[in-house]
Amino acid sequence: MASLETNPDAANVESDVDYWFEYQFLDTSQQSIRLFKILPDLSEDGRIQCYMWHATTDSRYQCASYRWRPADQSQQRKLIEVNGGLFAVLPNLWAFLNSFRLNLSDSRQTHPLWIDAISIDQTCTREKNHQVNQMGEIFKQATEVIIWLGEGTESQRTALQMLESICLSRSTYPVLNGTRRQDAVWKPSIVEALVALFDNEYWERIWIVQEIALAQERSVMVGTVRMEWSTWYDFYSLAARSAVAEEIFHFDRLLQERFEQSCAKAVLDDYALLLGSRFPLADLLSKFGMFNCSDLRDRVFALRNICSEGEFLKVNYDMEIEALFCEVVTLSLEQSILGGRILANALEISYSRLRSGSITLRLPEFTIKPVVIEGQLTRHYVTTIMCQTCKKRLRVPEINAINVIQTGTWWNGRGHHKRLLYLVCLDRLEMPDHIVFRADEVSNEHNLNRKKAKTEFYDRASGPMVFSPEKFQGNPLAIVSVRGNALSQSRKSLIAKEFKYSETVFLHDAPGPGLPRLCEIFTETGEEIPFAGHPIIGVAHYIFSFLERMSYGGPEDRDTQRQTAVLQTKAGKIPIFYNPYRQVAACAVPFNVHEHSRQVSMNTIIATQPQIQIVPTIDKVKNKSFPVVSIVKGMTFALVDLTDCPEVFTALAPAKSPDVELDSEWSPSLVGCFYYKVLAKSEKEGEPTIHNIQARMMSHGIEDPGTGSACCALGCYLALHSSDGAVKADASEPETELSKKTEDLKLAAKTERKVFGIQQGVEMGRVCTIAVEVDVKTDEQGKSSIANVILSGRGNIHLKGEILGT
Repeated sequence: MASLETNPDAANVESDVDYWFEYQFLDTSQQSIRLFKILPDLSEDGRIQCYMWHATTDSRYQCASYRWRPADQSQQRKLIEVNGGLFAVLPNLWAFLNSFRLNLSDSRQTHPLWIDAISIDQTCTREKNHQVNQMGEIFKQATEVIIWLGEGTESQRTALQMLESICLSRSTYPVLNGTRRQDAVWKPSIVEALVALFDNEYWERIWIVQEIALAQERSVMVGTVRMEWSTWYDFYSLAARSAVAEEIFHFDRLLQERFEQSCAKAVLDDYALLLGSRFPLADLLSKFGMFNCSDLRDRVFALRNICSEGEFLKVNYDMEIEALFCEVVTLSLEQSILGGRILANALEISYSRLRSGSITLRLPEFTIKPVVIEGQLTRHYVTTIMCQTCKKRLRVPEINAINVIQTGTWWNGRGHHKRLLYLVCLDRLEMPDHIVFRADEVSNEHNLNRKKAKTEFYDRASGPMVFSPEKFQGNPLAIVSVRGNALSQSRKSLIAKEFKYSETVFLHDAPGPGLPRLCEIFTETGEEIPFAGHPIIGVAHYIFSFLERMSYGGPEDRDTQRQTAVLQTKAGKIPIFYNPYRQVAACAVPFNVHEHSRQVSMNTIIATQPQIQIVPTIDKVKNKSFPVVSIVKGMTFALVDLTDCPEVFTALAPAKSPDVELDSEWSPSLVGCFYYKVLAKSEKEGEPTIHNIQARMMSHGIEDPGTGSACCALGCYLALHSSDGAVKADASEPETELSKKTEDLKLAAKTERKVFGIQQGVEMGRVCTIAVEVDVKTDEQGKSSIANVILSGRGNIHLKGEILGT
């Protein structure tokens, strides 16, 4: 839906007429709506004919989601007939009605339509308020929402048909999940046309966010071509995956950037989160607040039905923008935290106007307790503040009726005092870099329960170095302590991309004593992955050596001081351990080891590493193939043994992974290429077999200095293929929950422990030392399988800071 505007008069349409359609009064005391059907035949004058009647949201109908205003405001309107009377519509809507009429034989187009420009009397503000207030229910109850992207070009319509044939083919679609080069599937003309549709002005409209989010079913329509929403979303999911995106776009960086920066991708990035969920208005405005609309008030009203404050916010088109600003800020002070600057930007209220004294906020009455401020101010108000810069104690008067600019002149000071005051009035209106404070306690006379005011507008970030005790060695990692903030997936993705580390972890507080902490892992490309070893070890060091600051008491504490905790990841619950005496962190790795039936040939690897062709010892492995192993679903590695040709190992360069074919139901997956050479093997009676290995991991055109999940995959593969059992199992799954392991992680009889000491990152100057312990059990038939996998390593925290305004 776009902004609700008045229908044109006769002077603005293509011909003069005598008889115009007139709306009948709509009963606004109930959930009344107007529905209409398009008749198959044109009128005698060649106009589209519609029959309209009154109904309720309980009826069966379809909604159209479309771009209201044309880019060219001078476009002449077209006439249709509604119940015999003439009705003027904009060209884009006329094109939809005509295309819909031509497709009436489609079984999906048997239900009547609800379209705002036709079904709502735009001249009646009272009716507009009623209809927009129930807009959420209208789209929620519709059997389907049709997303109209215009008539499109011939190439765009053809591309849509080709996309449907590719994605709906059962035999082809698995190929799209990474098992074959994408440029063999997608023609450049198809991709260019699809990107143009992602760039369509439709996606820039603020109303389409809730229309898509609330719909039961969706379809995409260009001209007379109509496609299921799931097919459209499949292309987005594939094109947004960095592992295959470059191939889809035929390595055309400009074309790929157009896709990445399109408003359609911005909407689809958060599409799954918006389904059935409500978010604070501030979060939605920070994402969609600058989307287009004809009436600035629509930037609030269009998000009303998907924001957590929506039930308290009423649509009123008689309200001025300044009054709406004050109402939303006041409402948000009671219901949730809202950034005043974000709202001001969305409503295009300049900062100078906020400071001019022309906008006054009436806040709920608070009974304020004087406090000393430490930390960060949130939405709460206090009578006294101690400035943390100069330690001067300041007083705040006139709490019950706060004028925005008066907060800036209360103390008539210069510098940091004056800047500090803007924060008192509107959260995050201005974020000084040298003053950090927090209201300690506040009570509301309407609520006798005291409230702790400890909500933070920032996330703490730490930077451990993993798999090395030395500063600036090992594999760097960013850990963002979320501290209760509801960050969207897209915001986490942006933060991970900004850090540019191989992984960034978002670590949540435990919901209660002894309960698991949620741990979300994102790659440098912004993708969330189910498990990675180096982030888990880094989090263990962060929790035990930094947050809990464990100290070593002496020799008698070597074993008794070991601590444990549990992390909740997408791969399952992961127990973590820390030994302060040895300063080693470990985790019980979740695993579902699977060796894929198709190996990867050396020729395929050479295609990604062409420089190794001239190395003399390449002939030793040129005709070999190498195993492809998943440690869990979604984390897969080609394991390339270069023990016999160390010169080839040295000549490797950062590159993308080779194309591999995964077994069914094991894709999509992150695929890396793990090159290794066995340096030594120690086998002493009564002790575990120890393999000393040097390794390198390449993926996405980069080399990773320390990859715990790849080391675990290699350890499991070598353990299975070198155990004493006569028959090796193809896959292994843990017998019991990892959290129920015995205290010393040792297993019952008939198991064999193999230890792998792996050095990685040597060539990068970031030496990582990684230990993997694998327990292999052998059953009575001689079949071997993995029983447990333990990953461990040292680490250090080398920096910490805060992410402001997340």
